[in-house]
Amino acid sequence: MHICMVASEFPPAIGGVSYYVQNLSEELAKRGNKVTVITRGSWKGLRIDCVKGIDVYRLPYLHLYPFHVKIHQIFQTKIFRLLEPNFDLVHVHHPLSPLICTSLPTILTLHSSLGFSESGSIEFQNFYSSACIPRGLLSLIGSYFRMIERRTIENADLITTVCSALITELREHYEFHASSIDVLGNGVDTKLFVPGNLKGKKSYILYAGRLSWNKGLIDLVKSARCILHEHPEVSFVLTGRGPIENDLRKLVANMKVDRKFSFLGFVDRESLIR
Repeated sequence: MHICMVASEFPPAIGGVSYYVQNLSEELAKRGNKVTVITRGSWKGLRIDCVKGIDVYRLPYLHLYPFHVKIHQIFQTKIFRLLEPNFDLVHVHHPLSPLICTSLPTILTLHSSLGFSESGSIEFQNFYSSACIPRGLLSLIGSYFRMIERRTIENADLITTVCSALITELREHYEFHASSIDVLGNGVDTKLFVPGNLKGKKSYILYAGRLSWNKGLIDLVKSARCILHEHPEVSFVLTGRGPIENDLRKLVANMKVDRKFSFLGFVDRESLIR
């Protein structure tokens, strides 16, 4: 079977979706399938790579927020039409992947949802990463993202999510039955992530990922007092960067648990695994 994998990111881009698509593609290829990945590239133009037998099409990409998804769709549609006769199945990874219009069987994996934010603002993911869209524009941009997401959902033959909480969120906003979606959690490469020798080492809770509102980090910090009450020896280590880092630092200081929290910033993958 020839599978077309569509995603907004793929290594060397860093991110959860990136590694998910890479690992899934490699495992499918090991099982005798041919896999082609269509993803974002750069403004320099189309680049085609072969990574461990997987053809990767990195399309021209311009980040003109919030229209970057629509612009990317223009390039994506063009290359997909050329390659479509070769494919048997399409697997789209959302968010931020434009709609694919095809008669081929289509699987949609929802890693998170667009257009909804606990913070009341949508972050700029461009050169001005610390800026936010004013609240007055939030409803317009939210409606735009929801339209993209709704069309992507309606176009899929099979939908999976990485957690049950996402099903609840989508059901609230799009009014469809949860039974039409299956939960397929993120896999773990047990050859890479192997428990180490804990003798004589300190106990800690490790977070790895983007420091953003939808990651549950506020809940993690607020739970610290309860955890430390029963396990005073535990420390909290947060890796990664993001727009709420300062908010988290202020929160742990106000809760007087800052001596128990370490913010390490970006950590390379090899060090993170270790």
